[in-house]
Amino acid sequence: MRRMVAAYRSLLKTHKQLVNKSKALSYLERYVAKPAIKALEEQMCELAERIAEEAGRRFPVYNKLVEGLGIRDSLAAMEAVAELVVYIDLANSPLRGLKKLLGLYNG
Repeated sequence: MRRMVAAYRSLLKTHKQLVNKSKALSYLERYVAKPAIKALEEQMCELAERIAEEAGRRFPVYNKLVEGLGIRDSLAAMEAVAELVVYIDLANSPLRGLKKLLGLYNG
């Protein structure tokens, strides 16, 4: 799971870089970069779907979170929640682990 999340982060970073660089290009040059951006978006969607499915299988709390938050329609949101669930230590105070992960306190 963590490897898939790392791969998703890498794709997201590359996508953001390409989008930012394409903004500086002329219309014709931007047209050339468009297929690469589209391919990255498709790979990101596919990987986000696989991450969400895997998180649903491994962590029962994941499905409860997705339903409770009402994000079943958004792959990016489901992937983000899966990423949080992967890094939370559910055995030792899940709320504390989540707060620490999000940088809310250093406890």
